[in-house]
Amino acid sequence: MTESEYARKERFIKDPISRRLGDLAVNLNRVGVFAEKNSAESVRNLIGESVRFIEWSAVDTTPEVSETLVEFQVQLARWQLTWDNCWNDQAEQQKIISATKTMSEQVLNMI
Repeated sequence: MTESEYARKERFIKDPISRRLGDLAVNLNRVGVFAEKNSAESVRNLIGESVRFIEWSAVDTTPEVSETLVEFQVQLARWQLTWDNCWNDQAEQQKIISATKTMSEQVLNMI
C-alpha cells in the first residue's frame, strides 16, 4: 500500500460506518453511470476503490451485512481479473451496470 493509499484508508475508516457505506453506495452507482458513458478507466478505478471500501468497512458491520459486502467484493474482484473481456463485451457491460446499481441500492438499505 502506498503512502497515499494508507492516508486515504486512515481518513476513510475514521468516518462512521453509515458514512462509509454511503460512500460505497455512491461509488457503486457511479460505476453504472461511467459505464454508460463508456469511460473504461473511470469504471476500473471505481471498481478498485469499491473493493477497498468494502475491505475497510466490512469488519465494522454485522455478520449479515459483512457477508453481503464480501459477496459484492468477490464479484467486483472477478470483474477486475477479467476486465478486458468484460469491458469489450456489450452484454457484460450491461450486467456490470445492472449489478452495481442493485449493489448500490442494497448497500443504501444497510445504512
